[in-house]
Amino acid sequence: MSKFLLSVKKSLLVTMIMLFLPVWCLALSVASETVTSNALRLGGVEIIGQQEQLRTIPGAAAVVDEETMILSQPLSVGEALRKVSGVYVRDEDGQGLRPNISIRGIDGHRSVKLLLLEDGLPISLAPYGENSAYYAPLIDRTSRIEVLKGSGSILYGPQTVAGVINYITENPPLNELSRTKIVGGTNGYFNLQSDYGNTFDSTGVLLQGLYKKGDGFRKGTPFGIYDFRAKLVTVLNDEQELMVKAQYYNEDSTISYAGLTQDMYDDNPNQNPAIHDALYVERLALSATHTHHNFFSGRLDTSFYGYATKRDFWRQQYDRVENNSTSYERISGNGNDNESLFWKNENRGNNRSYKVVGIEPRYESGNFKGGLKIHYETEDNKQYKGLSGDARSGSVNTDERRDTFATAAYIQNRYELSQAWDLTAGLRIESYRQGRDILKSVATQNVSNQTDLITEFIPGLGTTYDLSSESMLFAGVHRGFAPPKFADALNGNSAIDQKLEAERSWNYETGIRTKVANANVNVTAFFYDYQNQIINAAISSGYSKANAGKSQIIGLEADISQEWQLGTETVFYGNAVATYVNAQSKQGDYENNRLPYSPQYTGSIGTGIRHKSWDSLLEMVYVGSMFSDEANTVAGSADGTVGEIPSYIVWNMSSRYTLGRLAFFATVKNIFNTTYIASRRPEGIFPGTPQQLQIGVTMEI
Repeated sequence: MSKFLLSVKKSLLVTMIMLFLPVWCLALSVASETVTSNALRLGGVEIIGQQEQLRTIPGAAAVVDEETMILSQPLSVGEALRKVSGVYVRDEDGQGLRPNISIRGIDGHRSVKLLLLEDGLPISLAPYGENSAYYAPLIDRTSRIEVLKGSGSILYGPQTVAGVINYITENPPLNELSRTKIVGGTNGYFNLQSDYGNTFDSTGVLLQGLYKKGDGFRKGTPFGIYDFRAKLVTVLNDEQELMVKAQYYNEDSTISYAGLTQDMYDDNPNQNPAIHDALYVERLALSATHTHHNFFSGRLDTSFYGYATKRDFWRQQYDRVENNSTSYERISGNGNDNESLFWKNENRGNNRSYKVVGIEPRYESGNFKGGLKIHYETEDNKQYKGLSGDARSGSVNTDERRDTFATAAYIQNRYELSQAWDLTAGLRIESYRQGRDILKSVATQNVSNQTDLITEFIPGLGTTYDLSSESMLFAGVHRGFAPPKFADALNGNSAIDQKLEAERSWNYETGIRTKVANANVNVTAFFYDYQNQIINAAISSGYSKANAGKSQIIGLEADISQEWQLGTETVFYGNAVATYVNAQSKQGDYENNRLPYSPQYTGSIGTGIRHKSWDSLLEMVYVGSMFSDEANTVAGSADGTVGEIPSYIVWNMSSRYTLGRLAFFATVKNIFNTTYIASRRPEGIFPGTPQQLQIGVTMEI
């Protein structure tokens, strides 16, 4: 391990040196040339760009643009992504603080099988070793969302089995802007945002502050969030720009893994038995991107990113079966002993902190794209034993440190075979090594170990064919890639190297983007062959984990949108998305069973009217039935953890009226207050979000 850490330190030294190269470029540029341009072009690395750039992508992709976000006023990322076919987001807390995003039937728990980016840079806890989305950008601070589902994913990594989601943040304005937004709503919801931005000669600055809180829609689930951001974009000369972004995020929320038993759900679906559980998330992030617009006749973006995330999760311990030798507090809905939770007077603090640092230069010239990445991440993982249900300190049960050092390189080129036909080919190479130091465990061992160096070759091939100026066929195939988690790669109290390979899949798709009778239409058929999933190993193998899981997914997704002009100042518009997914296990006793939490049918329909000063939108969302376990159990269990999750429909409405520099808006989520089960994961029934009313005003100066 000492050699491993030494190599990491050397690589980090190189990374830090490379970080300051853009700063040196800044100093030299300012010293040598007076800047006269105020055209601020840079705001972050995009994976798609504007809607018209979709034509160059040989695969399915979508952009949820700023106008759509303003019209629908989504409460969470999940609400915004409902407008993208092939995407299903499982609700959990009603605020989207821990999104469970599934693309095309791939397991969406904590969004672990897809890559989450903000302005083109990673944001998850530890992208290689712990990709769980315990932090996600707030929808309030997102101007648009890019979704890449098919070919083209190899330009980004890791975690590209399902796809890539890139949150784009707002850029500094060219003219002075002072903006305040205040929102109030049911269940004690309050949201206050204050922004200031301006451009001074060749430098634009945007400062943003946000505070939001609420009681939560389940009783006893309050939350409070602070989010402060600053973005600076400066034009160095006619060819170079520099963007620097900083963020501080702090969350204190009462959430739990403990869902409801069936008895509790029937009695009151919005209750919360885990009143002592709490999650604390704190994040500090800094990134810088230097862009040279004429670097060897191309564009060179050099990005540095570094962030630290603290995630402390305190959970009261409980049993589902009463033990006469233990003192409990029993909680049930209607007094049914068979459907109760028996709470112990102790808890566990699963407290983890993550540090991530990396540098990534990207080069683009004409149809060629290429880049490199150096990335290091570390996790400090401690578990505390508290001696009361609401303790926030205690003795240390386990203490570990986990590391990953990774490098990546990629190239992609688009070949113009004819005026109508393009072929895009690319290759990504990922190389990584994981380490684990067990400082304290149940066995009181002090063990250090590391995996072998693992190298993956990830190819991709796509093609597009223009049928006309408004219609295009596309098809593609690419390799999906997901490295094993820290705890899986080096498993057990002895940190045994499990000799695991990365999870892989072959992802195929073909589709059409077209315009029919002035309506934009996209239809895509897809097939995923997922053959290398990490599952529990046979006892005889001598390992606890193995690459033996297999599944296959076939499906069809479609979306359509259209606008109709009514007079000179009024527009009527509509959009619809629909997805069919048949995701099946291809292993063991559950072969040909549907995969858990993969609804076969999902869709939404929205219709609205937009006037010069006001607009209104009505939306219907449908989620089909799904199973909660591999056995496809239909009957619901008494403890709520197993059983079919019935289909449901939710209606939402939003309206906005603009009066000069003031904009008033109101939204109603789940208009008819439909009661439904959103999930039986992690440990029981989690209800869907009930009716939510919000009223707000935005003022710009």
